[in-house]
Amino acid sequence: NITYKDGDVVKASTRYVASGDLNGDGIIDSNDEWEYSAAIDYTTDNITAPIENKGCLMLFDEILDVDMDEMIYAYYGGMLGKATKHLPLVGHYTYNGEDSVSDMYFTWTLNSDSYPTELVVKDQWDEYRCTFTW
Repeated sequence: NITYKDGDVVKASTRYVASGDLNGDGIIDSNDEWEYSAAIDYTTDNITAPIENKGCLMLFDEILDVDMDEMIYAYYGGMLGKATKHLPLVGHYTYNGEDSVSDMYFTWTLNSDSYPTELVVKDQWDEYRCTFTW
């Protein structure tokens, strides 16, 4: 499920049920479910006005943690709807009912026309970059 508010994704959740033994207890039952949720922020204490998503970027896996495999090409083909109105800045993720929340930070570099040229994705363990050419 993806929840939009004023053109931006504010929540996403996935529930995965498989016929296999997901939790590794040797029993295939209703405990073999996995779910996650994400809450997305478009402002921070330092960035108080949302940044327009002028390039119409929507990185499902990187930002919403929605693993779509080859479906990414359907998005770029315009088949999965519109991108968010603004560029996400922080994602708060909860996995499989855990009490703790993992935060991921998105730092954008914009060119003189306000198109994103770089995205730095950082969490408590890792950091990586995506670059964009317009």
